[in-house]
Amino acid sequence: MDRSLICDESNPAFDSIAGLITARSGIVIASRERQWLCLIIKDRIGKNGLDSIADYDRLLQGIRPDNREWLELLHQLIIGETYFFRDRGQTDLLKDHLLPQLIDRNRLRRELRIWSAGCSTGEELYSIAILLSQILQTPEDWLLLLLGTNINHRALEKAESGIFGDWSFRNTDPLLKQRYFRRKHRS
Repeated sequence: MDRSLICDESNPAFDSIAGLITARSGIVIASRERQWLCLIIKDRIGKNGLDSIADYDRLLQGIRPDNREWLELLHQLIIGETYFFRDRGQTDLLKDHLLPQLIDRNRLRRELRIWSAGCSTGEELYSIAILLSQILQTPEDWLLLLLGTNINHRALEKAESGIFGDWSFRNTDPLLKQRYFRRKHRS
């Protein structure tokens, strides 16, 4: 049996790659995600014309974090599933408790800073912006800084564009959609 493509404790190159991913990106590969990572690594091995996980490990160790291969690996690792108001429980918690508490705590300064780390393509951060506009009586009197970051550059580009397809609105109240968005006609 060819052990060079096996993703378990017997292959130190696999653990080396998982450790490198954590060190460079902060993404921790849980034990339940090892098989998923293995499939991604095998795909990347094939796309790079390599023969083993050890070869791929050597490739990754020798490249910078801004290298195309590293970015492609990260792109495959990151789950890009997102849509407006995706998690009803989180949305209610933000709307009914967390955001009102932040607003109350910052009422004198009239300044809020919210960071969405791992913002994907932006729907969650835009959802927070909508919630703030609903909660604040005069949002124009506040200094609001909403920051979204992600290690997936493609996702950030989409977030910056502010253009979303119907799938991003699958759980969105039609009245909210009508109030906060406008349809862009394709040219």
